[in-house]
Amino acid sequence: MTFPEILNDLLLEKSKSKMDLSLEASIPYTTICGWIKAGRLPDYNAIIKLAKYFDVPADYILGNMTDYEVKERGKAQQYPIDEQMLLRAYRAMTPGKKKALFQMLDLDENAIKQSKKA
Repeated sequence: MTFPEILNDLLLEKSKSKMDLSLEASIPYTTICGWIKAGRLPDYNAIIKLAKYFDVPADYILGNMTDYEVKERGKAQQYPIDEQMLLRAYRAMTPGKKKALFQMLDLDENAIKQSKKA
């Protein structure tokens, strides 16, 4: 996605207008319009302001992360670092290795799936 698309999506997601962003983040309205309509890019300070305003990583503003990655990052930060590491390792495993892990831990994969549905 391009920067104007990212900015428009963030405004829609937060139900904010360009004027809201201008007033609340202290960014000139004409600057915001230039980003969206003329395809200008924000400077470093503006990227930081936007990231804080929308509560997203600066990498998302720059187009280096997907919306999914932002949401997953937010979820992961709720857990201690050791649990985050285990989750990343688990997600990188092949299905066979996941099955072996469940067997090693004496877990019934089907029972876990059923408990999630309830």
